[in-house]
Amino acid sequence: MKRVHLGVPVLRRYDLLREMLLSAQRGTVKPFVQVIDNGKQPEKLRQALDGIDLPVAIYQPDRPTGVAEAWNWFVDHLPEERIITNDDITFTEDAIEKMVDCLGDLVFACGYSCFLIRDSAFEKIGRFDENISPGYAYWEDIDYDQRIRLALRGGSDFVQSNGPCVVHHGGSKTNEVAAPEDIQAHHAKFIRARYNFMQKWAHLPAELLHPAAK
Repeated sequence: MKRVHLGVPVLRRYDLLREMLLSAQRGTVKPFVQVIDNGKQPEKLRQALDGIDLPVAIYQPDRPTGVAEAWNWFVDHLPEERIITNDDITFTEDAIEKMVDCLGDLVFACGYSCFLIRDSAFEKIGRFDENISPGYAYWEDIDYDQRIRLALRGGSDFVQSNGPCVVHHGGSKTNEVAAPEDIQAHHAKFIRARYNFMQKWAHLPAELLHPAAK
């Protein structure tokens, strides 16, 4: 089996990053881990990695990346097989192994919160659109799904599958420690990202639009 690479961006929840890494460490396949440290809190990161028995590399961007930018970075810098995950995911013992065993260009364990993406996905669908939610994290997944739907309609041989693995998703845990002004900004960014998505696909008839946009 090829070495598995696990890419994870982290902003505030270094505690969740640690729990995710511990669950990956207990698995039947030991991944190489690439962290994008958007929070730039070295002491919290050090504590999160203390005692972790996995190879871990750290990338600290000059400014926090948006989700689409982080996903593109992982695909650009990590070889196959690569899994991109949130920090609030917990892996069961054989989850990573089963994901890698799945055929397909894109393999979901928990939607875009935890997915395996192969080079062939970028070759057939393209990169994630960093203009949908530049610098933050909304609707870039819906946009990618929209492009997949259109590609399949056009006869693409793109293969998307749901892995027979089990992961547990904490669900929006980053916002639990966000300040009130950050929560307010969260809602504004969501609306802006939806607007960007709708503007991008305004030329499509309603029947071709992603269900989330209707």
